[in-house]
Amino acid sequence: MNEEIFALLVQTQRSLNVALKLALHDTGIQTRHVRSCAEARQLLARLPRPHVIFADSRLPDGTWADIVSLADKCPSPLNVVVVSPELDVDLYLKALEGGAFDFIVPPFAGADLLHIVNCIAWKGLTQECLPTSGRAAA
Repeated sequence: MNEEIFALLVQTQRSLNVALKLALHDTGIQTRHVRSCAEARQLLARLPRPHVIFADSRLPDGTWADIVSLADKCPSPLNVVVVSPELDVDLYLKALEGGAFDFIVPPFAGADLLHIVNCIAWKGLTQECLPTSGRAAA
């Protein structure tokens, strides 16, 4: 596919942002970084929109749930992957039940990120593209 994949990183935690950005770039995925729900809202109002959003669990002006809500308002499907600095089973369950596509924790494996993005951007939510949460979080 010739289309360049674009991921929006909504993150305030610098160490997570750098690690995730490097892992995504290593797989050929372009990124744009914002630090808040307000900045994400502004970016989502313009074209081109990202193919996927990776959002910190907590942001200065909201949470991952606010980012899912913003994504749900976009005219085309836009999935959110919640990024947490550590495994939190309660947060994992809330995120998936609250509309997030997946939940990831470091270390970020390029192959897992590429699988997530491929499922979101190219294949959609099919039986063949199940979220990697159970595998990545274990």
